[in-house]
Amino acid sequence: MGKIKRIVFKNINWLLSSALLGRLVKFILVITSARLLGPEKFGFFTYMLARVDLFFVFSDLGLYAFYQRSFYKTADNISLFSNVLNLRLALILFSGLVAFIFFIMISNVDINHMIIILILRAMVIQLSDILITHARISQRMDIESTAFLTDTLLTTTLGCASVIGFSSIYLLSWSYFLGATFSLSFLYWKLLPLIKESRIQLSRSFCINFIKNGPSLVVLSFLSKLLFVTDFLVIKHFLGNTYVGFYQAAKKIYDIVIGLFTSVFLKSIMPVILSLHEKKKKLKHVFQKSVIYLCVLSVPLGVGSLMLKDIITAILYGERYHEAIQSVGYFSILLILTPFLKVINNVILSSELHIKNMWISLACILLNLILTLSFTSFMGITGAILATIIARIFDIFASYFLVKKHLGSIKLNPHSLFSVFASVLFMSLSLYYSRHYSQNIIFLIVIGSISYLLLILFFKEPATYELLQSMFNKLCVKQNISTKKISKD
Repeated sequence: MGKIKRIVFKNINWLLSSALLGRLVKFILVITSARLLGPEKFGFFTYMLARVDLFFVFSDLGLYAFYQRSFYKTADNISLFSNVLNLRLALILFSGLVAFIFFIMISNVDINHMIIILILRAMVIQLSDILITHARISQRMDIESTAFLTDTLLTTTLGCASVIGFSSIYLLSWSYFLGATFSLSFLYWKLLPLIKESRIQLSRSFCINFIKNGPSLVVLSFLSKLLFVTDFLVIKHFLGNTYVGFYQAAKKIYDIVIGLFTSVFLKSIMPVILSLHEKKKKLKHVFQKSVIYLCVLSVPLGVGSLMLKDIITAILYGERYHEAIQSVGYFSILLILTPFLKVINNVILSSELHIKNMWISLACILLNLILTLSFTSFMGITGAILATIIARIFDIFASYFLVKKHLGSIKLNPHSLFSVFASVLFMSLSLYYSRHYSQNIIFLIVIGSISYLLLILFFKEPATYELLQSMFNKLCVKQNISTKKISKD
């Protein structure tokens, strides 16, 4: 097995094991909160989270992407980490202070105690991000996985207790804060040697480099963070807290459950792509392979969830969230589109194309904001998601042509593309006719999975066969090692 495959498999092993348990546990909290609090109260809590997060759009200033891009290009990573950590810490404290002043002295919100807890939680999460970023690009997925599980398990345990026992969003905010705090404590403990070596500094060379290469990342970071909370604020303005609850319920199905495997794959491949910034030929090969793997993963997941959206929503949230069904369907389309955009953006970040890409992303984000404001007023929450889909399609095509111009002609295996298309079509037909006989979600998922995998294997899709062959070889190597140990004994 090649070096790149070994790295990706190691990352996937750690992330998938933690993600399966962590996301399942986290989704229990989402379902419990949504069902017991109801759409309006659940929507109000989501809206307050979005309002607090709005004040932290300046807490990054592109440092997350700048650190990822610079890590493999500098010899003194400790100095780089020190500068990024100190600047990020200053921005977090400033953002928290501004949020605190606004909510306590200016805003008319009466629940000041909950707001304070949510502000502190946001500050803790922002600080954890830089530590998680370092762990990820250092190939320490075990640290990221354990930190994620620590946060998830504690938040879910305390959150479910506060919702079931007291139906209190104030206690729910405490559970979010404590989960994030314990996760940060774990990260601090695991990265303590690095933190001890870091210095309180903001060097002149770092500032020059950041001013030279950072402005585009600053703009993109600010707008992307702004876009993340805009949908909730716009929906609240036009439709109220109840529809924020519907939107969040649909979004969580997409974020936590359906997008699990594509999310793990993207996190695993990201450090590899960033490390190939000086090897254009190999970068091109990895990019082409990644696109095929994403086709194999994200297209059937998106189409399957689109066809089962009504059953999924009813089982998870109950009849009170009936109006979220259409949103789940539109989020399924986003599930197909988003992974391709993320892997393209990783290549752009690795290839020093982020300045050119800034104008593309800027245009797409502004388009998204304009369409969200326009569509939501008369289409409801469907309009907000549709605006994102339109902007994302434009972003994918424009960014892809930028990458293609840099890497040269990109050839995707037509055999693989045809295999995926035919297999998804067969899976769709199987699900459509199976629904006439049974509405059992487990039965339908099994039918869809088997029909898709059977046709993929029938067509001998190269990427799937290569993946299975790599896994088989790995198992054979482990078996040989075990056999040799037994023989020696």
